[in-house]
Amino acid sequence: MAKPRIDRAIPEWVRRLGVAVWVTNIQHRVVFMNARAAALLGVSAVAVTGQPCHQVVRGTTPDGRPFCSAHCAFAEHAAAGQDLGSLSLHLTPTPESEHWVRVVPIPVFRSRGDSPLLVHCAVVEDRAHRLESYLRRLATRSDGNSEAASVPRGLTRRERDVLAGLAQDKSLPVLAEELHVSYATVRNHVQHILAKMKAHSIEEAVARHLLAVGSAPRRSTPRRDRPPARAGRRGGRPPPPA
Repeated sequence: MAKPRIDRAIPEWVRRLGVAVWVTNIQHRVVFMNARAAALLGVSAVAVTGQPCHQVVRGTTPDGRPFCSAHCAFAEHAAAGQDLGSLSLHLTPTPESEHWVRVVPIPVFRSRGDSPLLVHCAVVEDRAHRLESYLRRLATRSDGNSEAASVPRGLTRRERDVLAGLAQDKSLPVLAEELHVSYATVRNHVQHILAKMKAHSIEEAVARHLLAVGSAPRRSTPRRDRPPARAGRRGGRPPPPA
């Protein structure tokens, strides 16, 4: 089957997007795919051009139900002029690899009255899903005070700073800049954190940190009432003696 020749119709802004992108036509066939999407799906962009989108993506919903099919819900909503929204999909390009992505479909009309191209923008959410999985597992086997959900006291102050930064989704280069240390130093701190917490990954360490912070009792700060203002003249001087 001849490859569809629609690649020139792809807008330049679509080609320059910094996320995984693939584009389908009205027949739900792939007409464009950037390198990020090809790597994410484990395919060759040239080889899949012209193939049905559902056979290339093979995405499932978070509860395991197949989403991608010959009757694409995204395409049907786009043809009807309805809001497409976005969807979290689970991708398994190979039995050994998997990805979670947030797919945002964008219809692009080349000319008035023409059928739209459907631009699929996929934002990888692997870290968020791994963190959620760790949190759920830790929460089910701990009451917030067990060793599984605690952060060891052996962490140094700087290691705790790094762990808190990781919990805020800061990257190692950003942490190095904020802490005024080298990237290698931050990386060493991370290795020490994982070893002391006996965690297998940064996500597990962050999950335990979040559970420990959430279960720690809050210190109540006593309210300090301001002393009553002294009567007198402007400037706070006491009145002269009678």
